[in-house]
Amino acid sequence: MGGGTPRGGILNDLRVLPQEGRTTGPWWFGLNQVQELPEQLLEGRFRFLIDWLIGYQASGPEHFSEEARALYAAAYDTPDAIRAGNGWYQTFGQDIVDAEHYPILTMPLLGLGGVHFPFVPALLEGKVADATYVELKGAGHYLAEERPDELARELTAFFG
Repeated sequence: MGGGTPRGGILNDLRVLPQEGRTTGPWWFGLNQVQELPEQLLEGRFRFLIDWLIGYQASGPEHFSEEARALYAAAYDTPDAIRAGNGWYQTFGQDIVDAEHYPILTMPLLGLGGVHFPFVPALLEGKVADATYVELKGAGHYLAEERPDELARELTAFFG
């Protein structure tokens, strides 16, 4: 019946398995692009994903109270909310095509980031004429929860 555990070869070439010495990539990009399945998997269970994302993307779990986690989970726990949140991921292909035809933004733009800050200027390169970039050092993905005072200061300075 069974042949044994696959090792190397085609499975590694297809990137089906995590590569030795490398962290697992953002698997949720793929999941969120699938229509209907995420709603079926996550309805009533979104708290599991919230907790995992906080553990994976935040600079520390202490920035998220039990109340905040429960509120985020409740906001995303229905099929409609999951579908709405995933719509952003599901339009990536068209967004990439459309972005090629957008004019360069001429209004001032503030780009903020924590651990993923290097992606901010890279994603906006050639798309904005007047950009200010600020890295909130030590922050993870959730700037408002992890660095609320720094974020408020930067937004106030930018918007005056």
